[in-house]
Amino acid sequence: MERATSFEMEVVAGKTPVQYHIAKSSPASEYLLVCFAELDNADKPFDYLGEASNTDIHHRLFLMPPAKENNKITLAQYEKVTNELVESVAKKLKVNRKNIIITGYGESGTVAIYFAMRFHYNHTIAGDPKSLKNHYVFHQNVVKASLKGNQRVDHQFAQLHIEDFNRPQIYFYSGSSSKNYEDETKYLLGVLKDKQVLSTVCRRRNLGVAGFPDFLKSELCERTNQLTCEEIIAWQNDSKILAECVLPDYLMKDPSIEFAYYFYKIGEQEALHKTKYQKSPQYRYTAEDGGSYFVKVFIKRNKETITKNSGKIRITVAVDF
Repeated sequence: MERATSFEMEVVAGKTPVQYHIAKSSPASEYLLVCFAELDNADKPFDYLGEASNTDIHHRLFLMPPAKENNKITLAQYEKVTNELVESVAKKLKVNRKNIIITGYGESGTVAIYFAMRFHYNHTIAGDPKSLKNHYVFHQNVVKASLKGNQRVDHQFAQLHIEDFNRPQIYFYSGSSSKNYEDETKYLLGVLKDKQVLSTVCRRRNLGVAGFPDFLKSELCERTNQLTCEEIIAWQNDSKILAECVLPDYLMKDPSIEFAYYFYKIGEQEALHKTKYQKSPQYRYTAEDGGSYFVKVFIKRNKETITKNSGKIRITVAVDF
């Protein structure tokens, strides 16, 4: 996961220069993913997104931290400019404000949560938030407490006021060590729970950033109601091949979803058996010959269609003598 990504950056004009990059989806999406950049040791954007960094399913807006040469930028200035930029990009892309999703990991995870709570964005997916002391370092503001990283991360959120009418939802990933969890993370979780903004907590001890892309993908799918399938399970029962399509919980009760099953014997191009679309996520097929098989399932919701294959299954057919 420790690879840097590079984009051709634009810069917000004015006294508070903020670098950003817009990646539009094709076809145009109803959603905008706002990604606060995390930097590696060489001050290059660190890829914590995984598949989401190069997929074009949703619009993406990448935001850089203040450049080190701009060390007089305060948090208030940075948050004002970035919020105006997010609002402007969303308007240009015709994305409703409720469909803006904020994300970040590490220091950028802290900034993502703070930004979403400060400006009441509906959804934030954040991983392993850290104190701001390396890349997101802001100039001391005598009017407003700074976020300079000299305090535990939860203190940065304690004074934020949350309105009941527009309460943000935080989807929180923790892959840190037990020590980091005890030193910082558990206190931040306590603050977020007290403010009633914590929706999901996923704990993957010692997995670090390696576990965040799957968490992000899963939460994005649910937040955007994306048609997806977790797994195709195939197994033998006597001479029958049983296949089941496992959907995520948020799709389980969707009455518009239909399934078509294609049964293949490995080594043959044509399917041995095909079904029409049906409502059941399960189907059984009687195999006439032994051998290795797999099942391809077409999953349809209105005009959307995706496919997913099962793993290989070995079938043994009893023969009477």
